[in-house]
Amino acid sequence: CPLNDSTRGMINAEKLALMKPTAMLINVARGPVVVAKDLADALNNGVIAAAGIDVFDKEPPLDADEPLLHCKNCLVTWPLPTGRA
Repeated sequence: CPLNDSTRGMINAEKLALMKPTAMLINVARGPVVVAKDLADALNNGVIAAAGIDVFDKEPPLDADEPLLHCKNCLVTWPLPTGRA
């Protein structure tokens, strides 16, 4: 989906809570379509099972405090921040 005023933050805590606990969210559209903090919280709290992320709110290199780099069951396809093993 495109990124515009109606899709920015479209997938948030409320929408994630509607998903099954076995669901996997894949975002290959635009990073800001998904609220990263809400997705990280949903993963860490078992609201959904996993996520695959190919896009972020900002272009890589990512900040070391990017929430999706530190949550459970999240596969990211971009390189990690500089200095991270």
